[in-house]
Amino acid sequence: MKLAGTISVDVDTLHSIFKGRNLALGQEYDWSEFEEGLVNICKLFDEFDIRSTLFCTGYDFTITKNQKIIKDVYLRGHEIANHGMNHVQGLRFLSRKEKENEIVEFEQICQEIIGERPVGFRAPGWNIDEQVLELLIERGYKYDSSIFPTYLMPVMKIMHYFKMATCSYMFCPVRPYKTQSISFWPGSGGIWEFPITVAGYLRFPFFATVLFKLGFDSFKKFYYKIKDNKNPVQFMLHLFDFVDFSKRCYSQQIINLKGVYVPQSISMPYKKKLDLLKRAIDVMIGDYNFKTYRERCIE
Repeated sequence: MKLAGTISVDVDTLHSIFKGRNLALGQEYDWSEFEEGLVNICKLFDEFDIRSTLFCTGYDFTITKNQKIIKDVYLRGHEIANHGMNHVQGLRFLSRKEKENEIVEFEQICQEIIGERPVGFRAPGWNIDEQVLELLIERGYKYDSSIFPTYLMPVMKIMHYFKMATCSYMFCPVRPYKTQSISFWPGSGGIWEFPITVAGYLRFPFFATVLFKLGFDSFKKFYYKIKDNKNPVQFMLHLFDFVDFSKRCYSQQIINLKGVYVPQSISMPYKKKLDLLKRAIDVMIGDYNFKTYRERCIE
């Protein structure tokens, strides 16, 4: 019997990641990466008959040219989940009302575009706190996927200017669990938590960024540790993993940014990214039955 798995994509555009960085993208930026990325996501997952969970940012939904592809992806069976209205990296630093607005405004535009409210949430940068959990429970969410239980979180926090998840969550369980109503620790009265998958005793991050950074052989070593322990896989990707940035005149400007974390996927040729993703999924699909988070909540 195959193990449980989900492939999710944080649909982060360059606008949502780098806004406020004075990149001067100006009229050169046209959101074309949004459609290109989603089209390529559908092509790849259709090849393996996989339906993914897409954590989307509401502001991207306000762009008229993006709305058709959003509907198309949803009608193909992929789940649309809440990644906040404005992709606020420091979500836990907002007031309760501001947090609520980030959640509710996405719900409203999602309902408008696809005719359905989301049932799942992931905080940008995994930056979440108990107040957000309280809001998710109040609003009837079935699950969250913001906990990153890696012991390397202190290092990752430094890389992201202290705007990522709090270090206390690095000790949370690595398997899906029900939260308490007042905290993200296991208990009752809360919602499902699907933590980002980690591998080994050091809880090394297991997601596409590591695949691109360390290569396929290292990916396989981490993967077999997870599979041998019969742990579920929550394999996370990003929209820019599915975009060919060599076609974009502003890409070099992004790559050359100083003092800002720039994902390696932006500078990597798309053909190489696609080859690595296909090899990774081909290995995992032999052992895992991939479903959306929504589907896994009702199993």
